[in-house]
Amino acid sequence: MWWFLGYFCVCLIGWTIFSTYRVLYPARPTFQVPTSSPAYTVHTLNSDDGSPFDVWLLEAQAPKGRLLICHGY
Repeated sequence: MWWFLGYFCVCLIGWTIFSTYRVLYPARPTFQVPTSSPAYTVHTLNSDDGSPFDVWLLEAQAPKGRLLICHGY
């Protein structure tokens, strides 16, 4: 009977260590590196003070969302 209790405690401690390790150090997902840059078109806009700036419109094959980046704003 004691051997069963000892075996159960060893399994419980092992499971606790394994679960703690998986929570603290999760597996990192791997991402595929794109083979080429997406196609884009450049448009020139003018601000309120008349200075021009370029806008790049990226054309994705299967868009999943939109992203607006304002660098230096």
